[in-house]
Amino acid sequence: MTLHYMLGALRYEFRMQVRRPTVWITFIVITILLLLEFNQGQDSLNITLPATLAHYPLLSVIADWTLNVNTYLPLCIGALLAGRLPRDRRTKVDELFTTMPATLNVRLFGKYLGSMLATLIPMFLVYFGVIGYILYLTHNIMVIPLALETFAVIALPGVLFVSAFSIACPAIMWVPLYQFLFICYWFWNTLWFHKELFNLGRTILSPIGVYIAFGFYGLGPLETGPHGDPGIHATPLLAGASILLLVGSALLVMFVLERFLKWRQARL
Repeated sequence: MTLHYMLGALRYEFRMQVRRPTVWITFIVITILLLLEFNQGQDSLNITLPATLAHYPLLSVIADWTLNVNTYLPLCIGALLAGRLPRDRRTKVDELFTTMPATLNVRLFGKYLGSMLATLIPMFLVYFGVIGYILYLTHNIMVIPLALETFAVIALPGVLFVSAFSIACPAIMWVPLYQFLFICYWFWNTLWFHKELFNLGRTILSPIGVYIAFGFYGLGPLETGPHGDPGIHATPLLAGASILLLVGSALLVMFVLERFLKWRQARL
């Protein structure tokens, strides 16, 4: 019965989120900006992808694209999910939910998964746009399962991490303030090429998945970047630890959120 209620909450949140024009408009705008960045002169995907495929294993090229997508697009997910919980309180929907037999924990987890999956769809479509181009260039059907694998391994732990914080933090923080701080935090994370600057992008707590991509897929030779070798020496053990830390942190945040909401309800 608990699973039934959770799936019901998941479906409700999924439908609510996936129908929001803001979700699609945000991803379209960011994707256009990324395409403009990735398609300038000699850095154009039409030039770099065939050359990279000619010199590196297929799995490394796909993992490199996954890391690039996960460097930018979770920014949209975090910003868009920030309004889900405050919206229920503002519209008094949370009061209606309390009359239902499902527990707060079940409803909250359904909200978390449903809204995250809905917001993940545009990111997944952008990701598979280039994966389709790689499939066209290689004529290798293995591109699809390899792309699914690298997305699940590199991108999904960070998305779970970002989604949990973006659902939870606005419970105690003004939504625009959280969105501003989250955007600043995310740009700070993307500075992992700069060895002289400390940032979470250079740790196993990086939601971008740098240690996961380097440790499991050996992306060091591919990721020299504009500032040279990033100097990150990851191992499969550190990559596994990064996944466990990101997923564990997401679960911990949701547990703390559920306890906080129960405490707040008891005070009302």
